[in-house]
Amino acid sequence: MSSVIWGFKNGNLPNFHFFYTIDGEMQSQFITIDGIKTHYFHGGSGPNIVILHGWDPQLTLESSYRNLVEKLERKCEVYVLALPGFDQSDFPPMEGWTTHDYSVWLEKTLKALNLKDPALYGHSFGCRVIVRFLLKHPEFRGKVILTGAAGVKWGPQGIRQRTLFFVNKTCPQFKKVFRNYCPKKLRPLLLGKLLGAHDWVLVPSKLEKTLQRTLSEPDFREELPNIKQKTLLIWGHEDKITPLKSAGVFEKALKNSELKVISDARHGLHKTHAKKITEYVIKFLNEK
Repeated sequence: MSSVIWGFKNGNLPNFHFFYTIDGEMQSQFITIDGIKTHYFHGGSGPNIVILHGWDPQLTLESSYRNLVEKLERKCEVYVLALPGFDQSDFPPMEGWTTHDYSVWLEKTLKALNLKDPALYGHSFGCRVIVRFLLKHPEFRGKVILTGAAGVKWGPQGIRQRTLFFVNKTCPQFKKVFRNYCPKKLRPLLLGKLLGAHDWVLVPSKLEKTLQRTLSEPDFREELPNIKQKTLLIWGHEDKITPLKSAGVFEKALKNSELKVISDARHGLHKTHAKKITEYVIKFLNEK
């Protein structure tokens, strides 16, 4: 049986909520921050944990995180946020956002949800947002979990991406021609293997500027040592998107961190190894 509840939080339109519930499942909810409607799931009981997903223009929170959330919510009160531009959340402004903008959005969202110092769990691009948030808020006392964290750049991939953005800037019709004339069966090979730009062609036009601006940011190597919060790093040994050598950079730079490597996991480890991740996370949260 399902029900629908809607209303205002604290009588304030910027914090407007409406959501539906299905007995025994997470609640699907919406909250508006600075005019941007944000979709999120909420459920469970225990210590608060906020999850930020990775960069996936085709992401749906339910399909991507159901397996992990079903396990975590037995021990935690879980909030899974859809970043602006993803899932059912509104897009950022057309001029695009940087990770600085996303970190401001995260700060305001936590405040609107009355979450003080929750554990922050990020995957891939979500880790970049969390890192930016922590750099701005050294007073934050919550624990941090980073899985397959993005933010460390390795030369060849950056060169390919910069080349594509240069072509896109000088020949705006390139992507349209590619979509119209390149056979669908060849696209994964050309984008993933040769160009390393799977997300670049899949990204909606309203999110292109955000992708360009976030990818043009320098990596976090020099800034990571400024993060003092207790951090758990979880990585897939077979991760090809954010390779294991990136985990080494994070582990070395974050002095208050520990690294767990899952031997047979790839980048989407939250989908394939939810049980193991939950074990690591619950143990980490219970530590003094």
